[in-house]
Amino acid sequence: LRPSHLHRTRWLNDNPLLKFHRKVVPQSMKGAIEAAVWVLLITPLVTAVETDKERAYFEAATKGDFYRVKQLLKEGEVTIDHLNEHGESALFLACEMGHEKIVDFILGGSISLIDFKTNYGRTPLWMASRNGHDNILKLLVANAHIEEPIRHFYSVLVTLGIAQSFVLLAESLGMEDDDHLNNISEEDIAPVMNSLTASQKKKFKISLLWMQNHHKQKEETKKDEL
Repeated sequence: LRPSHLHRTRWLNDNPLLKFHRKVVPQSMKGAIEAAVWVLLITPLVTAVETDKERAYFEAATKGDFYRVKQLLKEGEVTIDHLNEHGESALFLACEMGHEKIVDFILGGSISLIDFKTNYGRTPLWMASRNGHDNILKLLVANAHIEEPIRHFYSVLVTLGIAQSFVLLAESLGMEDDDHLNNISEEDIAPVMNSLTASQKKKFKISLLWMQNHHKQKEETKKDEL
């Protein structure tokens, strides 16, 4: 699934460039400057041009054609880190579609893409969870490259068997990536929590709180840098 209009709009509005200029630019200039910033932010989302080999690479990753993915990388005209027009890597697409062999292969060559966000804010972790690919999620969280609060949260989700149900619930509440989970309440997640034991609920709450605090700290750091 490609990003919804709502999700792209939310991502753009959350962008630090827009947040910064709204604070410091005089009101009389805000309209023109905001329009210019939007153009700068939107252009990479809609104007990226893929070569035939890049397009074939992403199609192979989407379809699960392991040998084609391997062949295209061997030819050297594409790399594991290539991104499509949506900022999606082959790893992201394979996680989304459930192609475990391709995921395992790509992880052997690049671990930097595990928690890399697309243009619309989603990660391979989120998409593997969303589509119920628990075996792939286990491969991802086994990697120490991921920031520990995020790795731990997804590890708990998959261990408790609630990764897909939680992510789908979050999306139904308008939270389409883990950056937007900070406002989720205990009442919101009750449908998922009801299936857990008391000790499991505690484990889940602690992991969610840790990740929420982690995202809040990162947001505060961004604000301080601005």
